[in-house]
Amino acid sequence: MDAMDQEKSVVLDPTGGFVIKTRIVEGDAKRPYATKVFLNVCHDLQVPRPPGEFVPEQVFPLIVKNEWEIPLIVSPEKTDKDKKGVPSLVYDCCINTDCFSWVQVNNDLKLILIEWCIESVELMYGLVLDRSYSVPKMLSKGELLKTEVSEEDLKGGLHKKMQELKQNEVLGLLDELEPEPEAHGELPDLMNIDGKKSRPLIEEVGEMSLEPKVEKTKRVEVKAAGGAQAMEVAVSSKKLDDGDFVLTFTSPQLSPEVDTDFHDGTFALINKNPAVKLGKNNRLEIPLPAGFSPYRVFFSTSESALYVFARR
Repeated sequence: MDAMDQEKSVVLDPTGGFVIKTRIVEGDAKRPYATKVFLNVCHDLQVPRPPGEFVPEQVFPLIVKNEWEIPLIVSPEKTDKDKKGVPSLVYDCCINTDCFSWVQVNNDLKLILIEWCIESVELMYGLVLDRSYSVPKMLSKGELLKTEVSEEDLKGGLHKKMQELKQNEVLGLLDELEPEPEAHGELPDLMNIDGKKSRPLIEEVGEMSLEPKVEKTKRVEVKAAGGAQAMEVAVSSKKLDDGDFVLTFTSPQLSPEVDTDFHDGTFALINKNPAVKLGKNNRLEIPLPAGFSPYRVFFSTSESALYVFARR
């Protein structure tokens, strides 16, 4: 590397923060199913930060509209072993040091950052990772890499590449259920069916508010099989000023462990609460407007509501 190339690159020397432990649920020959994965969430002042200070009531609405996020740099893939000597994969996810301090004091932002880290590794390496993760009591798994990054990537080029990758819906969906499940009960026909295959990630926040109130609301009770308690879900829809569309599922029986699916223009809410049943296949399907695809999903713990944001 000549002197000119050296002037155009920056070497990150991260400080450990916390670790996300998960596993591969869809990989390849090099990264097979069930391989353990560790994400080192670390920080360095050289990584850019979003403009301004972190003010939750201002920032979270921007996150909902996909207009604010914490830039992060993902290291090259590393290999390691767990306590039993089983091979595992390790990735360093480096953010700005100021941003890390925000995450330390706001748990909702920390949960969203974890999703961003998982999503970034998935997009960069063509994986699907398990959302049932844990956070071991360690600052890092193995030694953190000194990652060399070009100034262009550090100033936004890498972020642009990640946004382009996010448009590639091929990496978005792991089908866990049959594509045409047997329906039970009458589902609301809110829109026409059309669209492509995609699976947004579920991010958990404490509170969320969409004003004015939604335009359409229907309450759906899908009969449960075997006499179990049936889940009652309020389904709301609204077209936002920026042209995006939001679908809202509300029920006191909803939890952050719900799963989602999107296929042939229809969004499915998949129940994971064993105490209740949502039809025979534990899913509620709602068609999105023609041409719309979901790009972000939030679960509001304070409202027991799942917000699904979609755009053309």
